[in-house]
Amino acid sequence: MGDRVTFLNETGEGVVTYIIGPGMVRVQVEEGLELPMSVGDLIKVREDIVEDLLNETASIPHGVKSEPEPKRVPTRRERTTYEIDLHLEELVDSTRGLQPGEMLELQLERFREFLREAMDNRWNKIVVIHGVGEGVLRSNIHAILDEMPHVSYHDASYRKYGRGATEVMIRYK
Repeated sequence: MGDRVTFLNETGEGVVTYIIGPGMVRVQVEEGLELPMSVGDLIKVREDIVEDLLNETASIPHGVKSEPEPKRVPTRRERTTYEIDLHLEELVDSTRGLQPGEMLELQLERFREFLREAMDNRWNKIVVIHGVGEGVLRSNIHAILDEMPHVSYHDASYRKYGRGATEVMIRYK
């Protein structure tokens, strides 16, 4: 109880408030409504990873500029775009035996690792290829990014990626 969860087949998140029985819990969603949910339809949010990502950049004030910076030519690193393809066939040899929630968690874990690598290496721009599908992976990725004040994102180039990718811009102090 008290675990923050996201939904496997829907957008949004909630908090587990009560264990109804085997495989069933009650989840309070943002609107205050409590819904009975199957445990198989939920994904536990790894608070430690979200906290780590937030703590790494807590010193970066959101939207604060001390004085205008002179225009300069971006370095090669700043112009470089790093990509990760989160299609399952790119991540594992076989999905046999994996439940849908496990597949999504695997994709989100790889995304978190890549995001941490981007921040450790001070990459300014990354592209996350998530595919179109039902939008569950995309919405979970966007929810993670929404927690990070120094990050902005938008749909990546339609010409290059179609509708299945998000371009992420990371600002550093």
